[in-house]
Amino acid sequence: MSNEPFFSTQHSLLMLQLVSFGILFGTLVWHSFIAGIIMFKSMPLRSFGDLQTALFPPYFILSAVCGSVLLLSFFGLHSVEFSSLSRPLSIQLGCLLIIIVFSVLQHLWIGPKTTFIMHARRKADDEGDKKKLTELSKKFGMWHGISSSVNLAVVIAALVYALYFVQHIQLV
Repeated sequence: MSNEPFFSTQHSLLMLQLVSFGILFGTLVWHSFIAGIIMFKSMPLRSFGDLQTALFPPYFILSAVCGSVLLLSFFGLHSVEFSSLSRPLSIQLGCLLIIIVFSVLQHLWIGPKTTFIMHARRKADDEGDKKKLTELSKKFGMWHGISSSVNLAVVIAALVYALYFVQHIQLV
């Protein structure tokens, strides 16, 4: 065990890392692989879409905020000189940037674009416009695929970050 006081800056930053990562990764896994799938299978499609439309903005914001807290505390834990950054620290930094940038992209662009297409698709369906519905369904599938892929990249980046982060934790 280290000789630092119990409430040292290093311990506080490490605690901030652990809590932020726990919230981030728990939310990513729960929403992406458990709750989302259960909701999709259990709810009418329109209701599911409405619920996801309400859930996604805070989900993406929470991911970006947790990623930002991880990034700031990362800089507090490591004296980083970009010209001489080690490979493990470079990978961690890259993972954090992916988490933040992709979450912000999801919140500001990909999510709203997908939602807009979903609503246009519903309108075409309600109006019985089969040609437009087919076109918008393809477009929605493409944007939903982009969103799912970007979300999966965030999950993978968080997991890779954790694999490198745990190497810095001293076991008692």
